[in-house]
Amino acid sequence: MKVTVVQGGGFGGLVLTTTADTAALPLDDAIRLREAARGFSELPATVGGPGHADQLLTEITVEDDEGKSHTVRFAEDERLGRLVALVRAMGGRDG
Repeated sequence: MKVTVVQGGGFGGLVLTTTADTAALPLDDAIRLREAARGFSELPATVGGPGHADQLLTEITVEDDEGKSHTVRFAEDERLGRLVALVRAMGGRDG
């Protein structure tokens, strides 16, 4: 399973992309990532409103082991437990 987090916008307009692949992570981290992604495909493609011009926007794409993917977009002020847990599970690891 691969998870890609893209964050961009805000005043600087910078875009940061982080990808984690369970095949490349230590077993404990891979398990945490899979746990955090459970039920992700059931979320709508957009959560909350479109945000505003200087707001940080986040896009998370989860690709399962069969190659099926699901993407969810949300603004920084959305407090959705599953999405926040998924970002935290990423642990800032690139790879």
